[in-house]
Amino acid sequence: MSFEEKNGCLNNEMEKPSIMAEVINQTESKCKNYFHAEFKKFPTTFVNALRRILLTDIPTVVIRDVEILENTTQLPHEMLRHRVEMLPVDVLPTDASTIREAKVELRVFAEKEGTRTIRTNDFAIESSRPTLLMNDRDLNTPLLFVRVRPNESVHLRGKLAVETKTASQVCTATTMWHVDPTRAKEDKRVYVDDNGGSPVVFDNFYAQRSYSRDERGRPDWIDMDVESVGVIPAKELVSMSTKILKKQMDEYMTVALDNIQKLKDDEYRVEIEKGGHTVCALLQEVLYSTQDVQFVSYDIPHPLRPETVLRFHTKRVAETILKSAQALVEEYCESVEKSL
Repeated sequence: MSFEEKNGCLNNEMEKPSIMAEVINQTESKCKNYFHAEFKKFPTTFVNALRRILLTDIPTVVIRDVEILENTTQLPHEMLRHRVEMLPVDVLPTDASTIREAKVELRVFAEKEGTRTIRTNDFAIESSRPTLLMNDRDLNTPLLFVRVRPNESVHLRGKLAVETKTASQVCTATTMWHVDPTRAKEDKRVYVDDNGGSPVVFDNFYAQRSYSRDERGRPDWIDMDVESVGVIPAKELVSMSTKILKKQMDEYMTVALDNIQKLKDDEYRVEIEKGGHTVCALLQEVLYSTQDVQFVSYDIPHPLRPETVLRFHTKRVAETILKSAQALVEEYCESVEKSL
């Protein structure tokens, strides 16, 4: 039985990611901190959802519960605490025993002469692991923390914790529409030969408009670049993001299927405290890609509250439409996992 037959959507235009969508031209640095991949035939919002998850939703070990016991430097307590919490910790989020037991302490006694540079190797680590704080990734030297002037002292303590929204496993995670060489060549010819434009101007500016697109004129080839902070390889982080996206979609659908409101003929509304832009933007594009949905939109009424509102018009059963969209997103996730 085909994917369409299984989900009751033979008469739509949903793409078959297991056949059409693919992750190509993957490159990974020797240190595994940099990863590049090109997502072909994936929805733009799907790749953007992975990017958003990479930035904010992957568990990260950080220093928290910082106590400032003494601080006579010119740095305010809050700024000093913030600097401690921003230090990169070389511990996996699955290492529960280290996270539970480890303690970090810095004690700098006042001295009368000379300005001293305090680095991460000056921290005392109480743990089964002698080193928890990461070195500079490129120079392999301890990171600069603070400079202490004569007669200034610092004493602070902290513990480890796992967080998501306020910490990240990546330095950068970016996406861009892939430039189609054939289209760019033809567009350049028109710009230079027919319109008298400068080839330098085209190469530096207008070439970006020659992106690869599908038969509907939408981007269908997207480049992704990920740089890890160094705890987890960048390629593995991309794989983790697909699992998290699948989980978020499942959690959304579990609640959404029980809260479908029929407003009038063929018009439906789902208002729940789940989703956000990551899930709802993807769901909107997936639903819109089928002829079975005549209209679809989503709204987040207030940015500080978790409510999302999804509206769509369809002549089919609303539950079937949502389940088909969920199955399609899962197909995309599985396609990425198999390709990595």
